[in-house]
Amino acid sequence: MILWKFLYQFALEHIFCTFALIVLSPNLLAQNSQTDSLVQLLKQPSLEDTTRIRLTLAVADQLFSSEPQQAIELLNSIKLIIYQASRGQQADHLHYYGAAYHSLGNIDSVAYYHELILSRITKEDDDRRYARALANLATAYRIRGELNEAAQRYEEALEIFEIRADTFPRGTIRNSLGLVYDAQGDYQSAMQVYLEALDIFESVNHKGAQAIVLNNIGRVYQAQQDHARAIAYYQQYKDISDQVEHHSGVANALNNIGSAFSEINELDSAEYYLLESVRVKEEIGMIINLAASLNNLGKVANLKADYPLAIHYNERALALSREHKNKKDESFSLLELARSYEQLKNYTTSQSYYQQALALAEEMGDITLRHQTHEGLYRVHKPQEPDRAMSYLEKAYVLKDSILNAENVEAITTLRLENAFTKKELIHQQKITTLELQEALQTARLSNQRIAIAGLVVVLLVLGILLYQVFSQKNKIQHQNRVIHQALKDKDTLLREIHHRVKNNLQVISSLLSIQSRNVTDQVAADALNEGRSRVQTMSLIHQDLYQHDNLSGIAIRTYFEKLIRNLFDTYNLSSEQIIVEAHIEDLTLDVDTVIPLGLVINELVSNALKYAFPTGKGRIEVILKEQSNRLCLTISDNGVGMKNPQTVMDGHSYGYELIQALVDKLEGELEISNHQGTQVLAVFKDYQKAA
Repeated sequence: MILWKFLYQFALEHIFCTFALIVLSPNLLAQNSQTDSLVQLLKQPSLEDTTRIRLTLAVADQLFSSEPQQAIELLNSIKLIIYQASRGQQADHLHYYGAAYHSLGNIDSVAYYHELILSRITKEDDDRRYARALANLATAYRIRGELNEAAQRYEEALEIFEIRADTFPRGTIRNSLGLVYDAQGDYQSAMQVYLEALDIFESVNHKGAQAIVLNNIGRVYQAQQDHARAIAYYQQYKDISDQVEHHSGVANALNNIGSAFSEINELDSAEYYLLESVRVKEEIGMIINLAASLNNLGKVANLKADYPLAIHYNERALALSREHKNKKDESFSLLELARSYEQLKNYTTSQSYYQQALALAEEMGDITLRHQTHEGLYRVHKPQEPDRAMSYLEKAYVLKDSILNAENVEAITTLRLENAFTKKELIHQQKITTLELQEALQTARLSNQRIAIAGLVVVLLVLGILLYQVFSQKNKIQHQNRVIHQALKDKDTLLREIHHRVKNNLQVISSLLSIQSRNVTDQVAADALNEGRSRVQTMSLIHQDLYQHDNLSGIAIRTYFEKLIRNLFDTYNLSSEQIIVEAHIEDLTLDVDTVIPLGLVINELVSNALKYAFPTGKGRIEVILKEQSNRLCLTISDNGVGMKNPQTVMDGHSYGYELIQALVDKLEGELEISNHQGTQVLAVFKDYQKAA
């Protein structure tokens, strides 16, 4: 039960907590009365230093979760004598500091103390303590969002525990790795390590650990929109928590089930489970996680159009999330409050909540939340400030494209997961069949001659049945492969259709902008609309190339940028005989996430040259794009009138150059503008991806 006490206290609805307790605690746990007795004993001044060190570490092991501040005070009391302890005890002293600070939520201190352990011992000195420190450091990195570093440390720790054959740590680290992969959106890898962890915990019959992994598997299915499976795993999580009388696990499971029901619009069921979750959390004093359930109840009330009730729930959640400094729950509360007030047509209050949610989204780097807040700000500004509303809508469209790419990746991952599970089940069945055959043959060898004759007949019969089963399994596998092949084919068709529709939608927007520009008398406004239309066409061409070619993940940039430049000439009604464009573009195929910002940069720079460089209407533009020393180099130059002071343009507040700078920064690039017989712009990009 002590495992459960620590695992759930600091996690949100699904997080598998610190590895420290699992590894060190079993031989030192005691009842509260025993702990009090040890604390009293430590107050005796006559204790020998070695005894005081040993007893202090034992008490710290029991207190770091429930009374972390008291544990820290005890650890401080032996700072001056800890040098007398063994190297292992010195490492444990630092370890309990880290565990206590984890309980207090001070993750930087957690990282500090475990990095200190790793600087003082080596794997050869004490591989168990070394691996434990690696795992706890990885947990600190994971909580801080440093996912690649976390995965590396977990894998190093797991390698050590695999050699030691320590069963339980091998399961806990796999589960923690699953959380890293989950956060990275790599659901296939997450599911693989979750299943491995589940097998390990089942082998040692640890129900508590099994429940946590089942909950995490449910989260993967919910992220993949497979709500039926998600609810089934959450229900298993709840059932096991009921069995071991772990009430916080029950509360979390009820919240997760309610959340899944709300996503499939079964609102009465969602409300029932979420109210139960709130009731259990309030009964056991689980206030730190109460905001999640209240937020979900507010979302359900909004879906039911009961906006005053939604405001009630989300205001409670907002106060709790701010009290406990939980930015994720706070952003959820702000977004739902903004939607409630928007439906009540209280646009001023709604705008305030949307702006607060947007600030948090920018801080957390949450692209989905940014998209939702920009859409909301567009709606609430539209009645009175249509011009400002359009700026939010434009940003929402840009963000939507990134979200669409992520959704496509998730859809492909779902197909792969289903394929992996089907193959695993078939392989499992084949293993069982092989084991049955081996058992039958062993029995035959142990029988006497007379029984062996009868046994041989039985074995032959069994072999016949098994051969029939193997033949049947082979047919099933072939059928499943055909299904998988068709599913992959359907996936390609779906991706083409998505790109086709996105292209069509962008062309509709382009046409609307074109129509609007013809009806606008203000030349500045007309130019702005044409610029917007040019940017939309830039993105539209990408999706057109994707659905027209076999490679759905990459763009042949030479063809793409030639089309882009031709479109710009059409947009500004220019003839290629007046202004000559020389394009020297390397034949590369780049990833979509690279081509979109790169295309927008070229669009802006060539547009600027066409508009401002040639007052006489004649000139030459040169576009060079090549890969050199693991860098992507872009040069756009013209022989026009040039700029008086290029640095003034870069430091100014031109929207075009602000956009160019932002796009260059996205690709970790550097931008340089100079006058060289006209204007020359050089951009060097470090972060770019070729298509797979």
